[in-house]
Amino acid sequence: MPLDAAFAAKPVDFTTAHDAAATYRDALAATAKGLASPPLAWPQSVKPDVDSFVNALYTDVSNTETIAQQTTLGGLVNAWNKEPEAEGGTQAQAIRIKLGLPSDAKASCGM
Repeated sequence: MPLDAAFAAKPVDFTTAHDAAATYRDALAATAKGLASPPLAWPQSVKPDVDSFVNALYTDVSNTETIAQQTTLGGLVNAWNKEPEAEGGTQAQAIRIKLGLPSDAKASCGM
Protein backbone atom coordinates (compact mmCIF):
# COMPACT_ATOMS: atom_id res chain seq x y z
CA MET A 1 0.00 0.00 0.00
CA PRO A 2 1.36 3.48 -0.82
CA LEU A 3 2.54 5.45 2.19
CA ASP A 4 0.01 8.29 1.79
CA ALA A 5 -2.85 5.80 1.52
CA ALA A 6 -1.69 3.93 4.62
CA PHE A 7 -1.93 7.11 6.68
CA ALA A 8 -5.18 8.26 5.05
CA ALA A 9 -6.93 5.06 6.16
CA LYS A 10 -9.45 5.44 8.96
CA PRO A 11 -8.35 4.05 11.31
CA VAL A 12 -4.63 3.89 10.54
CA ASP A 13 -3.40 0.30 10.84
CA PHE A 14 0.00 0.16 12.56
CA THR A 15 1.40 -2.79 10.60
CA THR A 16 0.24 -1.50 7.22
CA ALA A 17 1.55 2.03 7.81
CA HIS A 18 4.81 0.80 9.35
CA ASP A 19 5.45 -1.57 6.44
CA ALA A 20 4.55 1.14 3.92
CA ALA A 21 7.05 3.52 5.54
CA ALA A 22 9.82 0.91 5.44
CA THR A 23 9.04 0.03 1.81
CA TYR A 24 9.01 3.70 0.80
CA ARG A 25 12.28 4.35 2.65
CA ASP A 26 13.94 1.46 0.83
CA ALA A 27 12.60 2.64 -2.54
CA LEU A 28 13.90 6.16 -1.93
CA ALA A 29 17.32 4.79 -0.96
CA ALA A 30 17.48 2.61 -4.08
CA THR A 31 16.47 5.54 -6.27
CA ALA A 32 19.11 7.80 -4.71
CA LYS A 33 21.78 5.14 -5.17
CA GLY A 34 20.81 4.58 -8.80
CA LEU A 35 20.80 8.28 -9.63
CA ALA A 36 24.09 8.90 -7.82
CA SER A 37 25.88 6.07 -9.66
CA PRO A 38 24.25 5.68 -13.09
CA PRO A 39 25.71 3.32 -15.70
CA LEU A 40 26.29 6.37 -17.95
CA ALA A 41 27.37 9.79 -16.71
CA TRP A 42 24.76 12.54 -16.47
CA PRO A 43 25.16 15.38 -18.98
CA GLN A 44 27.00 18.32 -17.41
CA SER A 45 23.93 20.50 -18.02
CA VAL A 46 21.96 18.52 -15.41
CA LYS A 47 24.67 17.05 -13.16
CA PRO A 48 24.36 19.77 -10.45
CA ASP A 49 20.57 19.35 -10.46
CA VAL A 50 20.88 15.57 -10.18
CA ASP A 51 23.31 15.94 -7.28
CA SER A 52 20.91 18.31 -5.53
CA PHE A 53 17.99 15.95 -6.17
CA VAL A 54 19.95 12.99 -4.77
CA ASN A 55 20.77 14.99 -1.63
CA ALA A 56 17.06 15.80 -1.23
CA LEU A 57 16.31 12.07 -1.56
CA TYR A 58 18.81 11.30 1.21
CA THR A 59 16.92 13.77 3.42
CA ASP A 60 13.66 12.04 2.52
CA VAL A 61 15.21 8.64 3.35
CA SER A 62 16.21 9.95 6.77
CA ASN A 63 12.77 11.44 7.43
CA THR A 64 11.03 8.24 6.36
CA GLU A 65 13.40 6.17 8.50
CA THR A 66 12.20 8.16 11.51
CA ILE A 67 8.66 7.03 10.72
CA ALA A 68 9.68 3.41 10.08
CA GLN A 69 11.50 3.22 13.45
CA GLN A 70 8.37 3.90 15.47
CA THR A 71 7.10 1.05 17.64
CA THR A 72 3.66 2.36 18.57
CA LEU A 73 0.73 3.64 16.56
CA GLY A 74 0.88 6.98 18.38
CA GLY A 75 4.57 7.38 17.62
CA LEU A 76 4.03 6.38 14.01
CA VAL A 77 1.23 8.89 13.45
CA ASN A 78 3.14 11.62 15.30
CA ALA A 79 6.26 11.05 13.17
CA TRP A 80 4.14 11.06 10.00
CA ASN A 81 2.52 14.36 10.97
CA LYS A 82 5.93 15.94 11.63
CA GLU A 83 7.50 14.79 8.36
CA PRO A 84 8.34 17.76 6.14
CA GLU A 85 7.30 17.84 2.51
CA ALA A 86 9.65 16.09 0.09
CA GLU A 87 12.31 18.47 -1.22
CA GLY A 88 13.20 17.08 -4.64
CA GLY A 89 10.35 18.37 -6.79
CA THR A 90 12.09 21.52 -7.96
CA GLN A 91 15.30 19.73 -8.87
CA ALA A 92 13.42 16.96 -10.68
CA GLN A 93 11.51 19.52 -12.72
CA ALA A 94 14.75 21.33 -13.64
CA ILE A 95 16.27 18.04 -14.82
CA ARG A 96 13.24 17.23 -16.99
CA ILE A 97 13.21 20.70 -18.56
CA LYS A 98 16.95 20.73 -19.26
CA LEU A 99 16.72 17.28 -20.86
CA GLY A 100 13.76 18.38 -22.98
CA LEU A 101 11.37 15.97 -21.26
CA PRO A 102 7.70 16.70 -20.49
CA SER A 103 7.14 18.45 -17.17
CA ASP A 104 4.68 15.69 -16.25
CA ALA A 105 6.78 13.23 -14.24
CA LYS A 106 4.79 10.18 -15.32
CA ALA A 107 4.86 11.14 -19.00
CA SER A 108 8.60 11.89 -18.95
CA CYS A 109 9.27 8.43 -17.47
CA GLY A 110 7.06 6.66 -20.01
CA MET A 111 4.40 5.70 -17.46
